Amino acid sequence: ANGERVNIVATSNRPVTSTPYYIQVYNPDSGFIHWSCKNGSSCGGGARRENVTVVYQARISNAAGGDVQAQSERRTVTWQ
Repeated sequence: ANGERVNIVATSNRPVTSTPYYIQVYNPDSGFIHWSCKNGSSCGGGARRENVTVVYQARISNAAGGDVQAQSERRTVTWQ
């Protein structure tokens, strides 16, 4: 529903702490990074929008989004 909070969390099978990589949740269509985490094995948060569809995808990559080591499937959320 419009304005309803949706939690988006990406979890890796090992932490990125002390590596050159980040866990990122981003929009693969626009490239916008919603969350980027340098420590631990999970990353994400809550989103609350209205009258919009947003595509989310997770990846393990460098800070700029390059050198992708792993990525998830796309997930689409529609608020209406």
